Amino acid sequence: MSRQVVSTTLIFDSQHNLPLTTTTTITTMKGDAKRRKNHFQPGNIPRIRARHLEDQAGHPNDQAVFTRRLTTEEFRLVTKPCHDGRSLIASDTEDRPCPARILRQSTVSHEDSDSEPDNIEGNRIIDVLLMVKMWNSVFRLHAEKHYETGKIPEFELDTEWKRALGWSCSVRCAKCSYRSPLHRLYREADTNKPRPKPALVNRYLSSALCGQSVSTKGARLLLGHLNIPAGAKSGMQQQANLVSKETTALNKIDMAEKTRQLVEVNHLRGDVNPSTIGIALDGR
Repeated sequence: MSRQVVSTTLIFDSQHNLPLTTTTTITTMKGDAKRRKNHFQPGNIPRIRARHLEDQAGHPNDQAVFTRRLTTEEFRLVTKPCHDGRSLIASDTEDRPCPARILRQSTVSHEDSDSEPDNIEGNRIIDVLLMVKMWNSVFRLHAEKHYETGKIPEFELDTEWKRALGWSCSVRCAKCSYRSPLHRLYREADTNKPRPKPALVNRYLSSALCGQSVSTKGARLLLGHLNIPAGAKSGMQQQANLVSKETTALNKIDMAEKTRQLVEVNHLRGDVNPSTIGIALDGR
């Protein structure tokens, strides 16, 4: 580390109290001259610009390399996790050098994208009356909050929330900053328990499968062919088990009521044994 020391000497006139001469001494530390030689001079060419790039064959290559950023699906196809579980490598390049350049996927928010989301497609099972209520609410709130724009609104789907076959969605206006709240498009089943209520359409599907020779796996396959997103296997099986228990309990209650009515009718008929019920079978 170098430094510069400046010393000044003043000689005063004793009669008039005025300075006569001034002597200034500048002392420079060792290394300043060498450091001044290393400073950039006018017309200096940086070493990076003067460097000539060459490809693997030895030919000059001065063209800029453009690397496209991959999407989430493409990034999953060309990369895989390492053995440590913390880093990623390109597929099939563990034991050989690879000149590939891979950029991580980028997430584009709805504010920066004017196109419709690619993941919102297919068919949905929704309640028509709730859908009408949703659009009435959307148009009313848009007219109240963004009436100064004076433009005809153009709505598109913003987000979706899925509960097996039940859906909730929100919309946004493509011509202003309006975003609607999340609207539920399915009826809820009453469970009398302090937890989120399931969609009633899921109970409908499970009860319909009880009288058919179709399993939950077959129902998911059928919904897939109709381009309707199906629920998870565990959730559909849980709903099927719950509906099966409720159906069994209802059948027992109904059978007990029919037996009581039959015994009462036998009493009115004057049967000796009114509780005896005759059954006829046809065996072949």
